[in-house]
Amino acid sequence: MFFRYKNIVRQKHLNFLKKVLKKAKDIPRKSQNFDELKTIGILFDAKDFNTRELVAKYAKSFTKKGKKVKLLGFYDEKNKGNEFDFKCFNKNDLNWHQIPDHEEVSKFMETPFDLLIDIHLGEILPLEYISALSKAKFRIGRYTPREECYDLMIDTQDNMDLDFFIGQVNFFINILNPKTNEKLAAV
Repeated sequence: MFFRYKNIVRQKHLNFLKKVLKKAKDIPRKSQNFDELKTIGILFDAKDFNTRELVAKYAKSFTKKGKKVKLLGFYDEKNKGNEFDFKCFNKNDLNWHQIPDHEEVSKFMETPFDLLIDIHLGEILPLEYISALSKAKFRIGRYTPREECYDLMIDTQDNMDLDFFIGQVNFFINILNPKTNEKLAAV
């Protein structure tokens, strides 16, 4: 019964996203040379301590290169997330369709980042919703059949962990930016 309920909620979410995207103005998307990037947004699943540490380290690697980085984590439980060093939202901030309704989420989606990186491996509808409607110029995330979520998708195989995923993100950022002399290092 729970599985069926989850599928109904998922389908309602996807239908709602399609309606919102039809009304949304087209956002011009373009990749940029890494040296030209000024702002980077990172979305991630904040439930796991190791993931939070990895993402913080990854964000710091961009900051060291002079990029302004903004983090937004999703904590998939109720009444959690307020004690973190980054902006966060949780299940309390979702409506029945799994659509985030939170001030920080709205601010994040409206920010015209030069690059948005969505770091999660499984399907997390609220994060994919944010990415799909983000005003970011270029969006990178895991592969999903819904093309509206990302401009560049990385196929996350069953055995891929977040370290490997971040390595793949860096690999593609380096390919998209051939002028960059200094390659991004692994975290």
